[in-house]
Formats: sequence, structure tokens, C-alpha cells
Amino acid sequence: MVFRKSLKLLIVLIFTFIGFQGFSQFSVNGGLTIANSLVKSNQISVKSGVSIFTGVGYEFKLFKNEDFSLSTEAIYTSRAYTLIYSDNRDSKKISDEYITFPILLNYKIKNAVKLSGGFELGGPIASTFRENEYEDGWFAFLAQIQAFPDEYVSPYFRTSISPMSRLKYQQVDQYGYLSEETGEFKNIYFMIGLRVKFKK
Repeated sequence: MVFRKSLKLLIVLIFTFIGFQGFSQFSVNGGLTIANSLVKSNQISVKSGVSIFTGVGYEFKLFKNEDFSLSTEAIYTSRAYTLIYSDNRDSKKISDEYITFPILLNYKIKNAVKLSGGFELGGPIASTFRENEYEDGWFAFLAQIQAFPDEYVSPYFRTSISPMSRLKYQQVDQYGYLSEETGEFKNIYFMIGLRVKFKK
């Protein structure tokens, strides 16, 4: 599977980065996730849900310029949201659990704010969404802002959106016929968290 090969390559790169000599910093991260799914369908809407995340991170300097750095993470994320059907059927609560490996390029603006952008690879380890067509891989673009980055404890906000659809489907009516409309799910989530550093 292409996804698994890409994930193995990413893990090798992460451990290669960890061997980088110079400024380095370990951290523990945790907080809340606000998850949703962008649904291409007139028959389904989605209500956001709140859950948790936790993980570890590693940051190091890339250049002589002290304002730039690269960080890698291993994150466990729980994401919850609710599907609401337009035909008055009961709503369906979805809970996904992911392991992801983000890579972020960081730029510090003085000592007050750090801006970051990057991507993450990963996959679900559990889900209440049982459709067989549900994709098992995850790729997403990331954007992040962190306050007081030089402190031992600092808050941050991250947003993630995937360009890949996790599920394409067609609705079945009461007579067993497939609808002409093809639906599509694209996941999006936000993180509000704290980062605790072990080295300053």
C-alpha cells in the first residue's frame, strides 16, 4: 500500500532529524480537538464535536537564523462529529481515533508568536464509522500559531484540512435504488492545546 510505504519513509525521516546536532527540544502536547467533516451532499449535514488529543514533539534549528526551526510530532487524536440526515432519520455520532505524524516549519516573530505550516501523515486506529469504503490513510495540510514560544508552557492553535476524500458514497432510497448524487466526506479539525517543553 502506498500509504504504508509513505508512512515508513516519514518515520525514517523523523528519526534522521532527531539525530541532527545542535539546538533541540522535546515537548509533550495535549488539549482539545474540534472536528467536522465537509460533506458534498444535500442530504447530510454535519455538527462539530469536541474531543481530546495528546502526543510528543521534537524541535530543532535548521539554519543559523534562530527564528527558523523544524518540528516533528507523534500525536494521538480523537475526533468526534455528528451526521444529520435530511430525511428525518436519527442522527449518527461518529468517533474516529487517529495516530498522525506532523512535520512543521516554524518561524518565530520576536519572542511573542511562532507561526508554523506543514503537513501530516497518519491513519485511523479505530472508528465508529463502519462503511467498508472508508479510507484508512490520512494526509492533511497544517497551519499553526503558538503564543510565548520561549516559555516552558505555551498555548497554541492548529487547523488541519485534508484535500483527500475519506469516503465517497451514494444514498439508497426506501425502494433500494441508488441516488444519482455522489456524496463525499473530507475531514477537517482544529486543535487548542498546550505544549510543555523539557529543554529551553
